[in-house]
Amino acid sequence: MLLVFTVWGVVVVHFAGAMTLFQILAAIAGFVLVPAGIQILLVNRRMLPPELRPSWWRQAALVLCSCFYAIVTALVIWDKVAPYFQIGKS
Repeated sequence: MLLVFTVWGVVVVHFAGAMTLFQILAAIAGFVLVPAGIQILLVNRRMLPPELRPSWWRQAALVLCSCFYAIVTALVIWDKVAPYFQIGKS
């Protein structure tokens, strides 16, 4: 898998500018952070004893962070994919 990512990185560096690469990396990072935040929340709620669980506002902040990353990732992906699907424009 690491070889696939390395080859992909080498190819992308030759075809994209710096800002595009940063946007792609941000979308990938956001795509990873959304399930990670939810997983941390589930692990904390199920496996930690009640006295060690984070307070409700910290759990809410974790959910908000996951939502934020989901929205930002969706917007970046939409921004990059939407021009390829311009319907009705000639």
